[in-house]
Amino acid sequence: MKNLEQNLLKMMRWKKSNAYIAKKLNITESEAKKIMSDFKLKRKTSEGVIESKVDLDKNQTELKGISFNEPKTPEEIIKLLKIDTSKWKLSSYWNKQQSDHWVISALVTQKTLSKEEILTECLSSFNPEYTPLKKSDIHINDSKEEVCAVISLQDLHFGKTGNEDVKHRIKSVLNNLCSTLYTNYKVDKIIYVLGGDLLNTDTFNGTTTSGTVVDSSYTAVKMYEEAFNTMYYTIHNLKQFCNILNVVYIPGNHDRLSSFHLAHALENSIRDEKIEWDCDYSERKVATYGINMFGVEHGDVKINPLIYATEFPETWGLTKNRVIYTGHYHIKKTTTYITENEIHGVSVKVIPSLSNVDYWHYHNKYTGAKKTAVMDIYSPTEGKIAEYTVSF
Repeated sequence: MKNLEQNLLKMMRWKKSNAYIAKKLNITESEAKKIMSDFKLKRKTSEGVIESKVDLDKNQTELKGISFNEPKTPEEIIKLLKIDTSKWKLSSYWNKQQSDHWVISALVTQKTLSKEEILTECLSSFNPEYTPLKKSDIHINDSKEEVCAVISLQDLHFGKTGNEDVKHRIKSVLNNLCSTLYTNYKVDKIIYVLGGDLLNTDTFNGTTTSGTVVDSSYTAVKMYEEAFNTMYYTIHNLKQFCNILNVVYIPGNHDRLSSFHLAHALENSIRDEKIEWDCDYSERKVATYGINMFGVEHGDVKINPLIYATEFPETWGLTKNRVIYTGHYHIKKTTTYITENEIHGVSVKVIPSLSNVDYWHYHNKYTGAKKTAVMDIYSPTEGKIAEYTVSF
């Protein structure tokens, strides 16, 4: 067999015809053609790289391969050794003839791409996968777990000078928040905190509960009527987006008596099985949802988070995520307290206001905060999962 291959190699070098080969081997011409074809295929599969040495410091690689024909051009060397010319440059090569084949050695150097070439290469291989989201793929209320939303609208100050359009901001805000809420979540409960300086004054004389004279553009009667009508609208609007609407009233330092009258009137004028009313006069209250405890107060008196553990010990002990919602300062701020011997502690969240700035706030330089409403979303098992804000 070895002698046959050597004879065939000689005849290939001499470029003899299949007829000549058939005569020499005493076979038919078709048999000679098949033998030559098989022999060429065998030799071709044996060609190529047989050794590779990489020099990482110099970014060079020495390649060694075999060929059964003498390569005479750099292009033949590149093809034989399968050199990727986009990354490597053939620097030098040399051939050495053996008995029936050639040994080819080549030195290739890694190319250094320019910034333009790097950018071109990146752009040419840039093929991000993106599947457009169809409207039919968006499902409203497709969430399996029910959630609770907390909306606290303290410090609305109906009747305050320069705040005549507050009712329009309230309606716009709630429409925006409810649209987001209904589109993204399966809403079990909404806790709606009202009061906390809902009215700018508490007397016919245009003063707060403590007797402080404040700037008001409405009479006591008109501001009461406008506040009542607006809150009546918001309650009816919110109850459409949940199973249970929990309305929680908190008095403020401006309107302790008149806001209570307003909340009492709302409770007795709106009768609906979906609404839970908490309109008793109390300056601190709590509501719960799953592992969450929500404390509510106005914030005009120094806040002591541990008072909730004292006044509501069962609620405190049965919950893990505890948040106290306050107002009064017309800013957005959250402070977290880690209580002694407690793992989870409690957070105090100051909610901003939707009301305009009056002279008192201007005089005391409280003018930087945006008019903002906040809605927090809570899971019954995971605590807070989202927060949405709308600002003017």
